[in-house]
Amino acid sequence: MTIFDDLWDGIVSIPGAVVDVAEDVVEVVGDAVEAVAGAAADAVSKAWEVLTESPQCLLFVGSAAYWQLVSELTLLRETGAIKAGQCDATLEKVADVYPAIQAVPGYEMFWNCAWKMAFSEAGVPATVATAGVTATKALALSADDQVMGIVSAVSWGKGRLDLLARGADDGVWHRCYNQEDGWHPENGWGCLGGQIQQPPTIVSWGKGRLDLFVCGSDRALWHKCWGADGWYPSELGWSSLGGQMLGGPAAVSWGPGILNVVVRGLDNRVYYKGYDGANWSPWANLDGQTLGPPSLVSWAPGRLDIFTRGSDNACHHRCYDSNGSGWYPWESLGGSITGTPAAVAWGPNRLDIVVRGSDGAAWHKCWDPGGWYPSRTGWSSLGGNITDTPSIVSWGPGRLDMVARGADGAVWHKCFQEGTGWYPSETAWTSLGGKIVGSPTIVSWGKNILNIVARGTGEGITDIRIQGSKGPRSERVIYKGYNEKKGWYPSLTKWTSLGGNTR
Repeated sequence: MTIFDDLWDGIVSIPGAVVDVAEDVVEVVGDAVEAVAGAAADAVSKAWEVLTESPQCLLFVGSAAYWQLVSELTLLRETGAIKAGQCDATLEKVADVYPAIQAVPGYEMFWNCAWKMAFSEAGVPATVATAGVTATKALALSADDQVMGIVSAVSWGKGRLDLLARGADDGVWHRCYNQEDGWHPENGWGCLGGQIQQPPTIVSWGKGRLDLFVCGSDRALWHKCWGADGWYPSELGWSSLGGQMLGGPAAVSWGPGILNVVVRGLDNRVYYKGYDGANWSPWANLDGQTLGPPSLVSWAPGRLDIFTRGSDNACHHRCYDSNGSGWYPWESLGGSITGTPAAVAWGPNRLDIVVRGSDGAAWHKCWDPGGWYPSRTGWSSLGGNITDTPSIVSWGPGRLDMVARGADGAVWHKCFQEGTGWYPSETAWTSLGGKIVGSPTIVSWGKNILNIVARGTGEGITDIRIQGSKGPRSERVIYKGYNEKKGWYPSLTKWTSLGGNTR
């Protein structure tokens, strides 16, 4: 009798590849027991704790194959067929019987995460173990707000706004705004194709140019662009830039023809790829140990700054200077943070970084020619009770605006003006209302101009789905703007629905 019959019979998906695994792969481990031991009432909660201790395990949270493997390993542990210290040895036996598995990117991570779960107190949530693919959504939905849920936005000039969202069909959807004639498409969103696993990223190096980056279903980096000739390689087509990543990419341009992209690799290191106007560079390993996707910012041509949450939960930083020594070493900026740091530059030699602290408040530090303030490892609390990293933007030197999702599900805002400080105060925030899922995004195309987008749900928002999209989710994209004449519109706490069916 073989083990893992349902798991390995036919096609098994592992991040980065799909492998046809023969049944004899699993004969080396032992006999299987078909019944799954009952899980404790709090198994889902315990399982989630284990998953978030090893963030790479979130990759598999929606996979029936993963939970089936956890189930089988748990049973073998309970019957004494395997022991905690045999993880590597058991995997070696499997690889010996079916060597092709070693060619699959991520197979060790797949195995190690399942092994860790099997030997934890969490075990297998009963609803997951007994109901197959459908029941895995019990935890997959919990993971959704941790790693998804962002609407990407960019402005290439005054009066222009471009939005990207991940549709419920896992495709990339686009909508844009021109100050002269409003939203396009007029009654919905346009499909740009693709099959993605994380929110898309959009960047512009100048008027009339857009570059889009996504983590594809194969976990490689995929790219498409908009220019004078329309979408390239086509409206629905994408070009693979290779690589293997966890989470979504971060991208920035420091000038026409220049693109810079960083990702978190499967080994939790940061990887870089650049475009010089003619060619893409090979992937470069920048080392580091990150627990989440990195963020990327540039304050001038030839300058890049990367921020990430390190394996010690502190904020870590690395920079590149084409006029200096190239890549500088990683440095710890201290703090105890969750999520990905957000950074903005309002001009040369100025950086502002905001994070969500382990206390649920927003924390801030900045760099200017005098160094790090309040110190290299010190941070200043901006208060608040937020669920993820704020989104931060600058409309000009001396000005910062931030938005974040509060614990009440609303969007909260605060701003900084050099000379007068934080408004409404250093630790207070202003509620902009709404009920959102995931994190909001804020963009400016000029002085006294703000545009905020998010995935909205709840009362007062019309349910307009993206034309042609499929799926059970129904979070719409919502919008709020600010300018000097109107103030907040449609009002301080009301939002405009832009439709869509997103995730």
